Amino acid sequence: MTDTVPHAKRSLSALGLIALVAAGCGSQEVEQPTPELRQAALSDIAAETTEQPMAPRAREFKAALTAAGVPDRQSDSTVLVVAQGICDQLAAGTPDSEILAKLGQLAAYTATLTNGQLTGDEIAALYLTKAKATFC
Repeated sequence: MTDTVPHAKRSLSALGLIALVAAGCGSQEVEQPTPELRQAALSDIAAETTEQPMAPRAREFKAALTAAGVPDRQSDSTVLVVAQGICDQLAAGTPDSEILAKLGQLAAYTATLTNGQLTGDEIAALYLTKAKATFC
């Protein structure tokens, strides 16, 4: 495997991102994302590494999201961490409904970038289905 972020770092970063997203879960009402979440969604989560070319499966995941209407505004490293986090959760047997809930705030923020074309729930579902189809 030749991904740009070593597996251990990627897993920890993925867990950190999922924990950040999950922290806002717990109510049915969608809260506005915090400035920190906005920054995390648009910045390089693995700041200690430099952005390098993405591995083919990560590029495929990002391209599938973009083709489905998800704005291409997240760094390659963020996309990689989200995809790996989803796959790690699937491998651990986490139900899809829990993964979707953990993606809630990130997806809700990303939905604000679509000018009403996609909802947060739709984007969370796209993250999950595209990760299953292209990355895991």
